Amino acid sequence: MATRWMKWNEGTHIFEYSTDGVTFNPLPLDASILTQGTIDPARLPPGTLTGGSNNVFTGINTLSNVYPRLIFNETDATAGLKNWDIGADGTVFRMRTLDDALALIANIVAINRAGQVYIIPSASGVALDITGAINPNVVMSIRNTEAGTNRVAGILLGNDTIPALGQLTAQSSTFTSFAWTRADAITLLGGGAGGLNLSASHANGEIRFYSGGSATPRLTLQVSGNSVFLGTLTERGRATALGEWLSWTPTWSASGTQPVIGNGSMSGRYTRVGKTVHFEFILSIGSTTTIGTGSYYWNFPLTAAGYGTFVGKYLRSGVAYQACFGIFRDANTFQMVAHGASSQFGATVPFAWAAGDTFQVSGTYSEP
Repeated sequence: MATRWMKWNEGTHIFEYSTDGVTFNPLPLDASILTQGTIDPARLPPGTLTGGSNNVFTGINTLSNVYPRLIFNETDATAGLKNWDIGADGTVFRMRTLDDALALIANIVAINRAGQVYIIPSASGVALDITGAINPNVVMSIRNTEAGTNRVAGILLGNDTIPALGQLTAQSSTFTSFAWTRADAITLLGGGAGGLNLSASHANGEIRFYSGGSATPRLTLQVSGNSVFLGTLTERGRATALGEWLSWTPTWSASGTQPVIGNGSMSGRYTRVGKTVHFEFILSIGSTTTIGTGSYYWNFPLTAAGYGTFVGKYLRSGVAYQACFGIFRDANTFQMVAHGASSQFGATVPFAWAAGDTFQVSGTYSEP
């Protein structure tokens, strides 16, 4: 048995021991040595664990075990929900919740050696609010608690050479979220003259956008640069889809007695892209149509700014079609002129209209 020397340290009031008689260390205090009485914690060596509530550890303290762990007990918490467990097991650093018998309730956070972090919902399926945010149903909350209306909370994406590849932020009261489950990549780029760009790359090189849980893409940007929409496209807050044609019944007027369509027919349609309007209509004279007197004019489907082109053709029953062209009368109406005629269409121009005669026109103009 090795020789042991023991001495009383008058400075610390602690027994010390040595195996060589030169170097002395504090004598371990365990049940076999100290069975009664108390010692002032101030007299204990730095780093000695005590039962008090204000322990201060200095230097490097190591927990060494197959599963080294610390358990925190909230004495004022609800029964069965008092214990938190922090430990390392299987090369994964974990935070877990335990019941009062120290049995596992749920894994909460796991971090592996590659630096991957997993936020894990509780065993009951109730989402976890890590920060104690107001909404109890969020899986993860990231907040900036620094005072100031311009403060934001964000996730910064980067790597070892480019520290800021992108950033996702939510400012003021605006809440922004996104989620994806496919293997496709999603990239957010911000800052500089480029603004914000969204890239969702499909395996075949296309960029596809999905909605409503559909497996069919609503919008596809092809490798060639073409865009394919599954639904319709609207612009400028309009309810009608871009390029769709709408029915329109023209108003037929005259500078003298007004014509009456009777059992004839008159119908039209129009579409618009931006402020460009395309229209067309056909007028057929019936047996009870009255042609009125004076010069004729018709209304536009939408108010015109001018600078339009209208072409048409008219057919006198039993005679070949003839060409005609349109001219602006005002922002709401236009007139037609027959090729070679000196005046606008009217009750007797280019001829006296009768049953079986037809007139067709199509044109393009701009809105104000």
